[in-house]
Amino acid sequence: MNDSGMNEDLWGEDISEEAMEECLLQASQICSQTATNQQATNLVTIAASTNISQCDQFKMPILQTKNVYAFCKQSNSVPPRRFNNMVKKTSKNSLMKSELSQGSNPFGVVSEMAKCFQNFTEHKKRKQVNIEKLMADYERLNRVSLYLNRRSLEPCYASIHSLTVLDSLDCTRSKYHIEKILGEVLVLLSDQLTMLKELDLSGQELQDLDRELLESSDERLMRESTLLSSEQWSSQESGVEARRGLGLLAAITSLSSHAASLLSGQAEYSSVITLSTPVKPNCQPFFVYDEFKVKPKDLSLSYLNCNLGFLTLLRDLCVAIKQERRCCAYSGILAGVVALIKSVMIHPTSQSKCMPLVCQILKEIVFCRPQVNVILPFTELLYILSPFPEVCGSLCHNSPKEKYLDKCSRDIIHFHTEDSCVLQVLSWLVGVRIADMTVRSHVCRNFVRWLSGCFSGPHHGPPWLHGMAGTCICRKRLEQVTCGLLYRAFQDFKQLHTEGSTQTRQTKWFPGGDKGLIRELRSTIQTGILVLHRLVDQDQDFGIHIASMEGEWQMFVLGCGKAQTMLGLNARQRRCLEELVTMEEEEIKPDPGSSGMTPEGVRENETVFHHLWRDHLLYMSHNYVQ
Repeated sequence: MNDSGMNEDLWGEDISEEAMEECLLQASQICSQTATNQQATNLVTIAASTNISQCDQFKMPILQTKNVYAFCKQSNSVPPRRFNNMVKKTSKNSLMKSELSQGSNPFGVVSEMAKCFQNFTEHKKRKQVNIEKLMADYERLNRVSLYLNRRSLEPCYASIHSLTVLDSLDCTRSKYHIEKILGEVLVLLSDQLTMLKELDLSGQELQDLDRELLESSDERLMRESTLLSSEQWSSQESGVEARRGLGLLAAITSLSSHAASLLSGQAEYSSVITLSTPVKPNCQPFFVYDEFKVKPKDLSLSYLNCNLGFLTLLRDLCVAIKQERRCCAYSGILAGVVALIKSVMIHPTSQSKCMPLVCQILKEIVFCRPQVNVILPFTELLYILSPFPEVCGSLCHNSPKEKYLDKCSRDIIHFHTEDSCVLQVLSWLVGVRIADMTVRSHVCRNFVRWLSGCFSGPHHGPPWLHGMAGTCICRKRLEQVTCGLLYRAFQDFKQLHTEGSTQTRQTKWFPGGDKGLIRELRSTIQTGILVLHRLVDQDQDFGIHIASMEGEWQMFVLGCGKAQTMLGLNARQRRCLEELVTMEEEEIKPDPGSSGMTPEGVRENETVFHHLWRDHLLYMSHNYVQ
């Protein structure tokens, strides 16, 4: 389209070029407050190049000033060359210099709006515009974004400062401030839940998201970042302030029995909590709804006035993330939920009443199919909860094989139902290849220690650990992933032992380099030998179950047999390993009646697990004291 002679037709006689540039500059500044630089550029481009007569019906939240609204309303299209020049000019002035503000996109509205704009332009080119569908999408997103004003942790700063000057977080003066912080975090989480409930995805969109999760190989791990970090863990993360609130509450709960009692329903609020008013956005919207067709419900008060309301909110939030397939965007919130439950469960007085709700939360987190940055603390939480038979017993629902999601087949199977087996999905998540050696070592250590804790618990573990789960194949998956993790741990141990001190991986877990990592891998392999010995002793079909991983099994067992001195095995561990090596060399199938294991070896193995049980109790008491 020619640029000449279009000033009066397209731009109007009363709007100069300087005014147009100023309007675009204002639009870019508004976008830069709620999106990254690239997202802001895309939104400005789409807003100015789309048929504004149609976009006017969508009531675009990004065009929030009268000048920009008047400018766009009078222009049906924009000359490409002139618009490109203005975009370049505004990009140099504001977009490229602006940074993502802390927690500025808590609901993910910007990314959803960008998708709607892109869908609109694509359908418009094909002349297949579904105006009603697009209007409904924008009506929903705009209604929620205007109704739910942004909140942050700013109202908690005074309470945080008051807690830092106290000698103890269990004194009377600290109760009000702890309850104030808990109420503010509850409001942040309830807003996230409201936004997730407003999303209405079709069946095809859900299947596309399932396929993306299956094909995703990104670990999305920010090892140097913490839950309290104001920076995004990834470019897709939403709910930064809510994640920071969960991290703050987890840190307080680990030091305060009053906070743990409030969260677990053992105590009630000692004072009336007055929640802060929402923080007003920097730019007021040009359009305000007079009436809501369906007004978003404020969920915070219902959860605040309910016993176990906070844990119930966490469960409902995990369910919403699972149903809307938002585990990548809300990985920080899922990690914060895991950290908060861990802080609650280390207090002995907070374990009985909330245990059924904790089991439900664990189940929903697994069904979210989270990334490694959630799986890593989740496996550590499982180890802490291994002494509780009700938690371990709830992981298997004796579901049929069809409920399992097989990554290799690429088939989309909706396994997140009430009768689905959590262990099958957990085995798939833990068994995913992890590129980072340190993270891989931590996941293997936590998983093996959790199994050893289950063996050491009451009644020697839940039924699924003894191969009596009926039609469920979780026992098979569990044995396969255990062999795979231990095999990779042994290969990493040999690699580090061969390299010596030439490599120094400075991490927050091992400041001293590879020496600490070598010690951890050695300890993991030592415990893993005992776990495999118990699995072989209990399951007569162990050889059949690991037939697909026979190579890894042989290399681990025979390799450990040749490296006993390097591994530093004690007498009990050496005896268990020798029996495993003997069975492998003689190709004897494990059987409880004729497994090749001597009664003395089985009894000594049980004694070892009793020692592990004692160490586990000491570990929990140490965390409680800290």
